[in-house]
Amino acid sequence: MDRGGSATFEEWYRQEHRRVLGSMVALAGDRHLAAEVTDLAFVRALAGWSRVQRMASPTGWTPEYACKMGGVQDALSGAAP
Repeated sequence: MDRGGSATFEEWYRQEHRRVLGSMVALAGDRHLAAEVTDLAFVRALAGWSRVQRMASPTGWTPEYACKMGGVQDALSGAAP
């Protein structure tokens, strides 16, 4: 949904959640952590949907935000949680 500001959050979520989750699993190597940060990122996107939907790439913002959440960066660097 890049630049598709007319989609509802629900449509965008259904379209993108699986892809973002897959990316987070690949990056973090931990499905539980990936699911947690993905869900948190989508909650954050929903809270700011009026702003997020106008971004050039809301789909790009979501995994970027998820990576900054709860230990994904630590998992990527091999640090203990």
